Amino acid sequence: SYARYLPPPKDPANWKQMLKDSLEAEREAIDFYHRLAGRLWGEDPVTAHLVRHALEDEIKDEHTLACLLD
Repeated sequence: SYARYLPPPKDPANWKQMLKDSLEAEREAIDFYHRLAGRLWGEDPVTAHLVRHALEDEIKDEHTLACLLD
């Protein structure tokens, strides 16, 4: 929901492109959560803590997708 919409590849068997698109979306989410945590830290540490946990999940997902592409 943080990434721009990318239509699926024309070839439904193009799993590499699907993974690349998913990886791009994960990276956009990581950027979003990173910026959000930075804005919240001084003002709302509890919400910032929750955002950091979401950020950790996105980073794990990014790592998984990157490994699948290697």
